[in-house]
Amino acid sequence: MKLILIILNSLLITLTMYAQDYYYSDNRKTYITKSDNWIVVQIREQDRPGFSQVIAQTSTARIKQHLKPERGIYWLEIPRGSILQSSLNEIRQRANILRTIPAYFVSDGNGDTARFIMSDEFHAKFNPQVTRTEVEMINAQYGVEILNSNKYNEYLLRATEQASFNTLELANLYYESDLTIWSLPNFLADIRLEQIDDPLFPNQWHLRNTGQGDGVSGVDINAVPAWDITTGSNSIIVAVLDDGVEDHEDFYSGQLVPGYTASGGDGSPDPYSEHGQAVAGIIAANHNNIGVRGVSPNVKIMSIKIFDDGALFEDAEIAAAIDTA
Repeated sequence: MKLILIILNSLLITLTMYAQDYYYSDNRKTYITKSDNWIVVQIREQDRPGFSQVIAQTSTARIKQHLKPERGIYWLEIPRGSILQSSLNEIRQRANILRTIPAYFVSDGNGDTARFIMSDEFHAKFNPQVTRTEVEMINAQYGVEILNSNKYNEYLLRATEQASFNTLELANLYYESDLTIWSLPNFLADIRLEQIDDPLFPNQWHLRNTGQGDGVSGVDINAVPAWDITTGSNSIIVAVLDDGVEDHEDFYSGQLVPGYTASGGDGSPDPYSEHGQAVAGIIAANHNNIGVRGVSPNVKIMSIKIFDDGALFEDAEIAAAIDTA
């Protein structure tokens, strides 16, 4: 009896482990969460010409993007609070849905969300010894066709109407077949162009160098694409060891935490101190349509004042200031 319970528990653990969807990256499973308000649908050929009008007539869905309109593949968005299946049922009353393809996301602790949207395509790089004939054999088994390939034995593949598995499942099956080096869906690139309205941003060549001031275009820290990934976390405090930092309209409320002055004080600058304030702005000025932009606007700033024009601080005092940070 104990053996049976152990087996059942092991099976339950295994099923739980595999309940969450994943794809393979760097020889490891990367787990992703299925969205309840995004879905990709493929519409049968006869219903494709009027599908935009069909969606316009539904109350709970909109076309977020035409992924492969020539193959009737659309990314749909369902409003929060609506039931995904109910929206699909409403669409099915007006159009014939050939297949649905789940959409996924991953969110970090900062609220940044990476989207994993796919159509009916996936990439696979086969082992060098695998021939095209062998590729076509596994394709026939799973209802897959070749869209193109290159000299590196990399293939762009498509799930046909005969495929019994969705794109993510097929990519994983190919990877697990031991015929491939890697295999993953042809994900829609999650790249978003951010509207930047901070008035002094065009002067910040270190963030995005367009050649302003006779500089060399492209010589910068690539901050703009990095912001598509993260803008920092308010759980991080950056200590600015300088001549002091004070609150400013380009900081959010509470962004400046209590500081420390090596000779005694709270890190506030003197009237003529400017350098520490500029450094803090480079680090963390908000993206708020005011002034400049900081590299990581969500972090908090601690002013650690270790020098002052005309004043001398002892090494022990500076050490204590660093210890405070």
